[in-house]
Amino acid sequence: MCQPSATTSASYKEIKLPFTTKLVNRNVFWSLVLCTFYGLADNLWAGTVFAAYLEITNDDHNSAVGYVEGANGMAALLTAIPVGYLADKYPRSRIIWIGGVALILTALAHTSVLFYVGDEVPEDDEKQRRSLLLYLFIMAMWGSAGGVVNGPVQALYADSTPSGERSTYYVYLFASYMLSSCFGPLISIILFQYWGDDWTVAQLKNVILVGMALEVVAASCMFNFDDSATLKEEEGNGEGGG
Repeated sequence: MCQPSATTSASYKEIKLPFTTKLVNRNVFWSLVLCTFYGLADNLWAGTVFAAYLEITNDDHNSAVGYVEGANGMAALLTAIPVGYLADKYPRSRIIWIGGVALILTALAHTSVLFYVGDEVPEDDEKQRRSLLLYLFIMAMWGSAGGVVNGPVQALYADSTPSGERSTYYVYLFASYMLSSCFGPLISIILFQYWGDDWTVAQLKNVILVGMALEVVAASCMFNFDDSATLKEEEGNGEGGG
């Protein structure tokens, strides 16, 4: 386990939770913020909205959704072990930082393809095939980048929580996922009501673009983690017993 250096101050290591007086480890704080925004983005665009977008822009062919979702899952599976190995070999915060860069680049690439397709169903078959191939690649990138959120971030979170209070901290983490899973679809509903609830290509694109903006916010959180802020064994045990 990584240990904080002697020069790491308590004020640097701890951040107050919003609307409370409770101080938590900085890695815990940024994990909760990251999971909230990452979950909001994912629940906003990556489910029904993106599936509908793919189906409509590919002449109502469900197979396009299957291919893209398969690419996403396969990439997540294939990169899980390498990411875990790198997180054990190198500072986890460095791997998380790289994951943040990957998320931003993927969001920018996804946004570019959205504008390439435009606001209407592509009439050119070649353009449809090209955009589908691009989405296959981009969703594979999402799967790979998401492995950093579900791997090194979770490991650093565990190393930054007092062992005697770990179950409480995982309740916080679970709550952040639950809140985002509720508010993500709610934001989607509000956006569709604002732009018109017709589920056209243009409306779906706009909702996905909001999701891309939230992905960038989530990625920015990944630059705030620090291995030096993790707890020593005696710190973790000591805080839990108090």
